Amino acid sequence: MKCIVIGDSGVGKTSLVNRAINNTFSNRYKATIGADFLHKSFTSTNKDGLEEEVMFQLWDTAGRERFQGLGVAFYRGSDACLVCFDVTNKSSFEHVPNWVEEITVQTGGPLAISIVGTKVDLEGRAVSEARGRALAKELGCEYFEVSAKEDLHVQPLLQQTLRTFVNQPQPDDPIPVDLLLDEQPSTLTKIYNWLLSFVY
Repeated sequence: MKCIVIGDSGVGKTSLVNRAINNTFSNRYKATIGADFLHKSFTSTNKDGLEEEVMFQLWDTAGRERFQGLGVAFYRGSDACLVCFDVTNKSSFEHVPNWVEEITVQTGGPLAISIVGTKVDLEGRAVSEARGRALAKELGCEYFEVSAKEDLHVQPLLQQTLRTFVNQPQPDDPIPVDLLLDEQPSTLTKIYNWLLSFVY
């Protein structure tokens, strides 16, 4: 199962992925360049009441606008998507509809999308839970609020995402993950990564 985690830069996507898969958290922030993915096996019950093992892959994509051109290969073959925003950052919340549109266009088909409000442990909240739920309902998505730092509601988010995936109709010919990993970056991406090497 491929689940991508998208949203503006700095909203806590990497922290969420690390907490979900490795059960770790770091206060140090470093922008993700390109994309990384971590995986973990989970056991879930399907619609027939049978338990099955699912290899859960969380793909962490960089959120800045200048990185979005790198996302095509990573969006392709997605089974689910977590669109994250920081509840203390109103701007990141306002960009959620754009991210939902982006994943819908890139995948070209229905998939389970959840809106995820992050950093609920922090003070100075700028987006209420009611407002977040209202937007998710408007966009036809599920809604969750989490704290990677406090490990709050992270596992329920994963379990619900798994249940949605296991119980939905599966395509006959899913795209192999190794083909996605082997896909070559575009010339523009190569040039951009070369320029970044002088910055980092």
